[in-house]
Amino acid sequence: MKAPKKRKPSASRKRSEAKVGLERLRHVAPESLRPSPENDRLYRPVLPTDKAVIELADSVRENGVFEPIVATADGFIVSGHRRRVAAMVAGLATVPVRYLDKRRGEYLGEEFVALLREHNRHRVKSVSEAIRESIVDADPEAAYIDLLGHRDHVEEDLLTAVNLSGSIQRKRISGAKSAMVAAILKVIEEHRAYLPINDRKIHYELAQHHRPLRHTAKPDSQYAADQRSYRDLCDLLTRMRAEGIIPHHLISDETRPEKVWRCWPNVEAFLRDEVSEFARVFWRDLVQTQEVHVEVAVEKNTAVKIIESVAMRYTIPVTSLRGMPSMPTKHRIAERFKATGKSRLVLLLATDFDPTGEAIAENLAKSLRDEFDIENLLAYKIAVTPDQAADLGALESVEGINLKAGDSKAKRFRERHGEDVVAYELEALSVADLQRLTAEAIDAVLDTNLLNAEREQEKLDAAEVAKARQRLLLAMSEEA
Repeated sequence: MKAPKKRKPSASRKRSEAKVGLERLRHVAPESLRPSPENDRLYRPVLPTDKAVIELADSVRENGVFEPIVATADGFIVSGHRRRVAAMVAGLATVPVRYLDKRRGEYLGEEFVALLREHNRHRVKSVSEAIRESIVDADPEAAYIDLLGHRDHVEEDLLTAVNLSGSIQRKRISGAKSAMVAAILKVIEEHRAYLPINDRKIHYELAQHHRPLRHTAKPDSQYAADQRSYRDLCDLLTRMRAEGIIPHHLISDETRPEKVWRCWPNVEAFLRDEVSEFARVFWRDLVQTQEVHVEVAVEKNTAVKIIESVAMRYTIPVTSLRGMPSMPTKHRIAERFKATGKSRLVLLLATDFDPTGEAIAENLAKSLRDEFDIENLLAYKIAVTPDQAADLGALESVEGINLKAGDSKAKRFRERHGEDVVAYELEALSVADLQRLTAEAIDAVLDTNLLNAEREQEKLDAAEVAKARQRLLLAMSEEA
């Protein structure tokens, strides 16, 4: 009987063996392996605190290292930098390693960088890592220098340096401010669900509901709704943050917006975040069956978050006016209404009870009617109304009531409400009062039976969405 013919290795296998030049598998301590410095030229440095490394460590701890690490004859890692760190995090005594027949120093020029790239082509990489690989193929040194540079280089001699001589030294908070500090902390605690909070809201809370002594040794220093108290508060809030009494993120400043770009370190992190949030947030339109379309408009940013917490239970839009409404704001409200196909718009407004607040409410309603052709429009005040101002008690605004003799808005305000009229700030309303007034206004203009039916259907929808999410995620994982 003839001996079976020995199969010749394929051409691809020959090339693979020539390229790899591997010895037999050995198990060594992961600490004995040395990371290759060139790896950072192609890929992100591997840190034990990286989320991906921690997740890999959990898997390695339970299942071990499946894919052996590849290293040079003298222990420099060619493939497996993440596996090594994950094994160390997991506390593994040894890891499987296949050694090449050459030492690291035997690779000439950029041969070792090319070897790293070749052995890591199979793994999932970020876009930036893939780009770096192609850069190395073209001109490694020039590409690496370019990689580290800014996209738009700015010559240093074109910039003007900021003078940093001297230092900022703030006066320490003394015991004389203890009552005011305690009142501020109480206001922040009362508004825990609506943080951050701004200086103005704290001012009105102190003046309306707490009235602490601004100086404990001066009985006549009780906090009031005036500029002196407000300036004292702003200074104290600055010092409380500087001294670490309250965290910086609890106090907001809506007048100075900023833009921070949402970024990811790599494609893997982006996809992980996107998948974790996939189909998690579902909102049913709870007012789609109502005969009217309802919009809420709020004069002050400080009140928006409180009113939003109520309006979102009805899925009713809320607009922050920040003073007299602009044409783009009016246009967006009008477009939302027209898109519903409904015949009537109901506008609910929350403004100060003062000449400007009343003018804002009237301007928005009249403009939507006359300039945007919404003839069937009803407008109501959520707050603050004359009756509410009388019941709650008048409180002067930080800027003053502004009932100047030559002010046309003030003149109309007096004509309607009398010469002795006093103003009331929307921000002076307590959270509980403003929430209650908002809910009462919305309930008054909606059909409760239709609303409750939509809420019951939303419960059924939520269960259906959860099941669909699981099916889709399973299908996506099978495709991957």
